Amino acid sequence: QVWSTELPKHIQSQGKATHTMFDAAKSSTFNTSTGSTWKIAYGDQSSASGTVGTDNITLGGLTIKNQAIELANQLSAQFISDTGSSGLMGLAFGQLNPAQPTAVKTPVENMIAQSDIPADMELFTAHLGSWRDAAEADKGQSFYTFGYIDQVGYRRHLGAIYSSILTFNRTPLPLLVSRFRTP
Repeated sequence: QVWSTELPKHIQSQGKATHTMFDAAKSSTFNTSTGSTWKIAYGDQSSASGTVGTDNITLGGLTIKNQAIELANQLSAQFISDTGSSGLMGLAFGQLNPAQPTAVKTPVENMIAQSDIPADMELFTAHLGSWRDAAEADKGQSFYTFGYIDQVGYRRHLGAIYSSILTFNRTPLPLLVSRFRTP
């Protein structure tokens, strides 16, 4: 879900200084998914809706072809006032995706389908950094890995690992959160 040039002009003006706007007209690989829309509401009462298209996106140097992109044409006040992001990238499975009439594949599902994530490593990890870790080598920054486990980070925080299992097409997938610390 991204801030886009489909938003009303007054919203685009408000967000111009703090948000990156996706302009489908400037992409030679964008395709509109005719009749496909999305609408979502979150627990904090924030919401957004819009249209769906596909484009090639680059994530950490990896190009994901024909990735569905949800272009916002309506945003709640919470999203408009949030200057820390210009959109959300869903890592849930496609059946949870709000696109209608047909759910679309998430980036992780497309990376698996395109063999960017090896069949024997269908997982992603999340390293949740903190300002409290600013003196460490990673400077407390958060990051994700797709298709592998950061062994250096894993060993460095071996005593502080939380893992859980997700299921994809009835196949258990390990989800490793490579840093979990209590204060």
